[in-house]
Parts: sequence; structure tokens; C-alpha cells
Amino acid sequence: QNCVNISYIFFSGQNNNMPTMTTVSKRALRGSKVLLFSYFLFGCSRLTRVECWGKDGHRIIGNLAYDRLTNSTQKIVADILRNEDGSYGDDDISSTPLGSVANWADKVRFTKFYSWSTPLHYVDVRDNDINGGCPCNSPNTTIATSNCVFHYDRDCANDKCAVGAIVNYTNRLTDPHSFLRERRDPYEHRVSLRFLTHFVGDLHQPLHCARSSDKGGNTFHVHFDAPIKNMLQQRDGTFESKWNLHSVWDVGIIEKSISEYYGSRQGLEKAILKIIYNMEKSGEIEHILKCPDGRQKECGSAWAEESLNDALNWAYRNSDGKEVENGSVLPDEYFTTRLPIVLHRLAAASIRLAASLEAVLSDKKVIHTKIKL
Repeated sequence: QNCVNISYIFFSGQNNNMPTMTTVSKRALRGSKVLLFSYFLFGCSRLTRVECWGKDGHRIIGNLAYDRLTNSTQKIVADILRNEDGSYGDDDISSTPLGSVANWADKVRFTKFYSWSTPLHYVDVRDNDINGGCPCNSPNTTIATSNCVFHYDRDCANDKCAVGAIVNYTNRLTDPHSFLRERRDPYEHRVSLRFLTHFVGDLHQPLHCARSSDKGGNTFHVHFDAPIKNMLQQRDGTFESKWNLHSVWDVGIIEKSISEYYGSRQGLEKAILKIIYNMEKSGEIEHILKCPDGRQKECGSAWAEESLNDALNWAYRNSDGKEVENGSVLPDEYFTTRLPIVLHRLAAASIRLAASLEAVLSDKKVIHTKIKL
């Protein structure tokens, strides 16, 4: 059967090389044809499983970010994301509106109309272009003392990386002309907010800002003592049934912590909430919020630097201090010492997502629409 032929390009912002919303076939998104669009995305795309990798981490970030928003900003976010049936696109009743859409970008990235978005999920640091490459560091190595750093012009050409995407979609939410067009283009803000929620989470995963030579650890198959609950989707869209270093950081450490410590995603969420409380009590949150605005390239770049530093200090370095390689065994000590890093990054992502949304939406009025994506 033929699927609806929709040209849906949605990446525009600060660079003239980016496609714009003007190429959207809007008629295909009106009325009953929206259902056909949804059918294409989730039926014709031939995804081999329903639940995408990393769903717990992204959902936690969305939930905690939403809970940090003021009541008025929560209402604006809900109005943007609400579907015509009152849902937000997820059947998990324990999720907030942001948590419900947090995994949408992963669900559509390998479909015909959103395949262009794949490079926006990560940052490839061109380690082969760096003198000495990007070897793993000792835990006390800082960004300032490392030769391996993120350079926007080199690692985010034409703004097409997670940092560029965050800048683009945050600015799309704050564009006053875009809000004036809300009656005609209601899906614009919905898609922008869905992408932004996901990409902020992606950028805070250390191996989503990592060495291009090993595709962020995807080429290193490792032994990790945790069962694989679902087939693991790789960066190229294929599926595997064994761990690689990247998937350990995407889902392995989170799932193992739920199994051994927290009992459920909600239990892990409460643990991260306590971490945020301690950040506020200790003053650490001031560092997290030193540059909190997703509209600024400098802020996204700083978040990327943090992730790269954690990748080199913790992800690529095994618990014995040696480089993780293809076939490496990640012992239990690797899990117990890396779990705090994962929890801290999830907490930082939720804090910064909330701060960015508060900055761009707090004084906006959104026109509710019944159009559903």
C-alpha cells in the first residue's frame, strides 16, 4: 500500500544551509490525513520493536524537568503537546507531558520523513583530527587540561549535531513570529518541543558527545553483566542482541540500577530527585545553571564539553584504568563507579531543560489546537 507522501523537513534556525518548514505539505497534516501520517510513521516504517532504547532515561528527564516548571509554564507546555484525545503520545500514565514525548524523536528517526534528524542526536568529536587523539583520562582530568575538546565549527558542521539542534529548536519556541503563526502551523511548536526535550537528554549522555572514530563507543562490543530486555537499536538503525559500550551507557547502567537498587523507573526517578535536592542544598546547582539557556550556542557547547569529559574520564576508561576495547569485560566495579555519573547527568539534563523552557515560554500564550501529530 502507498503511504502518504509528505515532505516534512523541520530543521531551520541560525544557518541558511538548513531546510525550513516551508517545504511541509500542510494539507497532508490536516483532518483525517493526520491519521495516515501517524500510520506511516509507526506502521510503514517497519520498526522491529515498539519500545525504543533509552526510554527510561529520557522519560525521567522529561518528568523531572516538567515538575520544575512554574504552573503557568506547565500549562503552556501541556497546551503545546496535548493531542486531540487529551493524551500526549504515551500510554504511561505515570508520565508528565514532557516525559510522555521524551522518546518521540527516537521513534521517528529511522522513518522516511525524519531520517534527516539522525545526526542531531549526538556530537561526533573528530578525534582523528586532534593531535594525540582522544585517549581515556584519569578521573581528575578536566576539560582545561585535556587536548581533546569540543570545537563547534569542526564537530558541528552546518549546525547539524545535538548542540546545533538544541539551539535551533529552543529558538523556534521563542520566535515571536512563529507564535503568531500558531493557528496555521500548530504542529511547529509541538515538534520543536518534542525534539528539544529529547536532544537535551541526548547531549547529557557522555557517549553522545564522544569520539567519532568509534561512533561514540558503538564499535566496542563488551561483556556487561546485565540481561538485555529488548533488541538494542544501533546508530545506523540495525538491531543487536549483545552489549556495546554505547548501549551500556544508554540503557545498561540504568536498567541494572533499577533491577538491583530502585525496583522501578519511578524509584530511580525519586533517587534522582533527591540528588537534585542535594544539589540545591549544597549550591552545586549554581554550577549546573551557570549557562542554562538552550538558545545560546555557548551553553550547549559547555554541556557538550562536560559530556565529552565524562566520556573520556569514565566511559572509555575501564575500572582498571585501561582503555575499553572491543571485547572488554566491564566488571561490577565499572557499574558501581559509573552509576553516580549517569545519575548526575540525568539530573543536570532535567534542570537545564526546565530552565530553558522557563526562559522561552514563561511569558507566552499558546493557542490550543486539536491537530494531532
